[in-house]
Amino acid sequence: MAEPQATEQPAAEQATQPSEPHAHEAPDDSEDVFHPPNGAPDASSKGTMRTQRSQSEEEAENAVSFYLSALAKNTRPSADFESDLDLESPPSQSPKPAAATGLTSMFQKVLSPFQRTPPKPAASSVPASHLILEARPPTLPAKSAEEERKHKAQYAAIMESARRRQERDEAKKVQQESMRRKKEHSILQAQSQWTDVIIPEWRTRRATRKVLEMAWAGIPPRVRGRVWALAIGNELNITAELFEIYQARARVFLAQGNAGSSAGLEASAQLISLDISRTFPKLCMFQNDGPYFTPLQGLLGAYVFFRPDIGYVQGMSFVAGMLLLNMEPCEAFIAFANLFNRPLLRAFGRLSLPEMNAYYAVFEEFLLARLPRLHAHMATAGVRHDVHLTDWFFTGFSRALPLDLACRVWDVYFLEGDALLIRTALGIVSYFRDELLKMDFDTMMMFLKNLPETMQEERLIKCIAEIHITTREFDDALTRALAAPAGPAL
Repeated sequence: MAEPQATEQPAAEQATQPSEPHAHEAPDDSEDVFHPPNGAPDASSKGTMRTQRSQSEEEAENAVSFYLSALAKNTRPSADFESDLDLESPPSQSPKPAAATGLTSMFQKVLSPFQRTPPKPAASSVPASHLILEARPPTLPAKSAEEERKHKAQYAAIMESARRRQERDEAKKVQQESMRRKKEHSILQAQSQWTDVIIPEWRTRRATRKVLEMAWAGIPPRVRGRVWALAIGNELNITAELFEIYQARARVFLAQGNAGSSAGLEASAQLISLDISRTFPKLCMFQNDGPYFTPLQGLLGAYVFFRPDIGYVQGMSFVAGMLLLNMEPCEAFIAFANLFNRPLLRAFGRLSLPEMNAYYAVFEEFLLARLPRLHAHMATAGVRHDVHLTDWFFTGFSRALPLDLACRVWDVYFLEGDALLIRTALGIVSYFRDELLKMDFDTMMMFLKNLPETMQEERLIKCIAEIHITTREFDDALTRALAAPAGPAL
């Protein structure tokens, strides 16, 4: 029998058959695919393909199990593992054979629920109508026509309210900016007036009505220190050399650790150390590492040696600190010493109870005359005015009022004298008259010891100005109080 001749394979099949590798090239084992030698697999090759197919499926199941266990542990498999699965192959790669493609598609079907989908880009602008939930989810009952109209009306009302609020805020900002510009302009004009006209001719213009009106309006910060120094004066004739002498003595005293000193000086030094760090704590300028710690310590120490009969009393640091914020240390010391030579501050500095009670009585008298209803309410509640007036008077309201507002009070106090302190105390209780009339004893005492910091500056200044007390009325009331027999503090 003649041997069958080998049939020629079509050209297409010949073209698709892989070429045998050259001797110097290693066979490509990256893909576990079986290639039959003559195109049509025999029985043995079919068994081999089944075995390889079973192994591929088993490997796929193992890989899926590993991936799911990693997700259960809240961890993500490595990038190399995912690249081996070829879940996201770039379009530029050449297509893989059918067996590999089937394996990849199987992995994609199994792992597709766990793949991270990139977030959708946010829309640049969302129409207002999209903010309304026009239809409920399919699992819930649909809205009725009436409910739909109601929700749209509510949404329109919300949008309209928001629009009006925005318009009010914008109008308020414009108004505030206009007021700020107007205030800056008035401050510049007042500063020029003080610098060019009033300060050069202080002796002749000091007692004029124009200067007093400008002081009530507020002295500009740039010239405030110079005006204060002129208004306080220097009746004690303190010189810069005298200040340096007393400051040097205080420095030596503190360096020696109070050795061999008197009990009064030791007590004053200890109080100074305690009080300095508590002076205007919100400013953080008088603490140990602050820029005004050493100047304040030197000023108070020099005053202890200058006036050992008075020494240092707690609260003096606030007055000295206010002066240092507006003057040089030498000028501040001169102003400080002359201020505590005035009758009211001298009485409180010496802790003279008869004189202190006399000033409390003066306040009580004018409170009864100017604010009788409030006086009756406070008297019925049993309020003791010495509890809050001691701090108010002795610190010149520098601790009770915000710093800027206290400066406004001092602008007038240095020109009008001690009567202004009584008027300021009456102005404060007048400012809070409605609130005080609703308070009991405990609430009132706590309120007056810790005044709110939200006071309106111009309104309080107006309340003080409306309390009219002439210098003669004040002097007569003080004379009567000093002549009256000593009684309990008011």
